[in-house]
Amino acid sequence: MLLSFSIAASWMLIATAVVVRKSSRQEFAFVFLLSNFINTNVYYWSSQTLHIFEISKNPASFVSFSLLQSAIVPLFVAVTANGSALVRTVPRKVAVHVASIAFLIGLEGLSRYLRIVIYNEVYVFYWLAGYRTLLYILPLIALRFFRRMCIHART
Repeated sequence: MLLSFSIAASWMLIATAVVVRKSSRQEFAFVFLLSNFINTNVYYWSSQTLHIFEISKNPASFVSFSLLQSAIVPLFVAVTANGSALVRTVPRKVAVHVASIAFLIGLEGLSRYLRIVIYNEVYVFYWLAGYRTLLYILPLIALRFFRRMCIHART
């Protein structure tokens, strides 16, 4: 069931990415690849090198973890980063970003509940929640600089 949930969530985000994509393909690919690179490498680094938490050894859980890290979270960040351009007012943009961060933290809680990521200390959850928040904000900032760089390259 865990594996089927991960695969279904991946396909739903892929379909949403195709429908919602407001910005250019380059911007979408930039946000997706940047968040995928950061998410995959920092998470494995935190687990394997720093031993902050443990990744499940169960094959179905590990495949779900891989889908979560390399597809679901980066696609969600890319879709919301590009979909936030559809929202015009500042309060609604703030609401979209807060809801997106809450969703990412909820995914972190769900992965702990489903025993995909194993840890016992409460501070680890707070550390991972802060990491997810930073993972959401960093590609947004990098996207602004990427757009600025593309504009200057055309002139």
